[in-house]
Amino acid sequence: MSEKLMEKPVDRITVEVNGVQHIISNTSPKTSLNEWLRSQPGLKALSNIQLTENEVFKALDGLDQSKACGPDGIPGKLLKMTANIIAPSLCYIYDLSLSQGVVPACWKLADVTPVFKKDDPTLASNYRAISLLSIISKTFERCVYTHCYPHLSPRFYHLQHGFLRGKSTVTRLLHVYQEILDHLAGGKEIDAIHLDLSKAFDHVQHHMLLNKLEQYGISDSLLQWFRSYLSDRYQRVALDGTLQDWLPVTSGVRQGSILGPLLFLVYINDMPEYVGTKVTCQEGGCGACVVALTKQDLSTKKDKIIAVNSCLFPLFAADGFKITTTEGLGREKL
Repeated sequence: MSEKLMEKPVDRITVEVNGVQHIISNTSPKTSLNEWLRSQPGLKALSNIQLTENEVFKALDGLDQSKACGPDGIPGKLLKMTANIIAPSLCYIYDLSLSQGVVPACWKLADVTPVFKKDDPTLASNYRAISLLSIISKTFERCVYTHCYPHLSPRFYHLQHGFLRGKSTVTRLLHVYQEILDHLAGGKEIDAIHLDLSKAFDHVQHHMLLNKLEQYGISDSLLQWFRSYLSDRYQRVALDGTLQDWLPVTSGVRQGSILGPLLFLVYINDMPEYVGTKVTCQEGGCGACVVALTKQDLSTKKDKIIAVNSCLFPLFAADGFKITTTEGLGREKL
């Protein structure tokens, strides 16, 4: 019963979107991602990464000993205590993996533990699947992240507030609040759409993600490493000491991994190009604001909001996402 109720807001919006589908059926971004990338001065490729023993040691020494270990059963406490001894050997293995563009199969295994989110605890859909990965592989990811973040972060949409240093739900709220105050002070009306992506991390399509990584300058052995990182992954459910059979993972990025949030940002970064208004983003959700400049615009404001929705729905569908909730705020509500 609860599952059916969750589908009603989406069905209602879908019907209204179909009513104005002809308005946006041929909509395309004003500036494509490729054109934007070509226009950026000094855009360089990141083709390979060479780690040092010191940065591997720092990653090991900074491990949280309370974190659960993955399928290999090696605890973080042991790795932290022996960091100065094992850092040279791990650095050699990590660099060999990066140079050959191959991630060891044992580092692509995960024990999945369900974590309750909210509402009815008897529904499986109300649990978030957290992947318990090998801590050695997460240390490796931390080192790769340290090199990739400075390359990718300057290219992220400027109103993206999720998973970025110095930004959070608080900075997004402050930005939107200031935008609303500014428009109201100018005698304008404003509406907002808030969309929540269902199981956003799980619906990332690997081939599309790899294509976007390449567009952002990830190339050669490093691109091949990411291809290996995403492919041939397996997981099993671990619950109350019981382990299920291994099953293949054909899409998504790991919740609980270090690189997962960064890869997710790459995947959704071109979304604002498809909407002719400001979009703010935070983790698995986004919001679009439609401003009515005069009182005469108020009659068409709802149509504008629906048109923004109709741009986002097919875009999310193409990327493999499902929208669970849609809300309109202001004088007109969807």
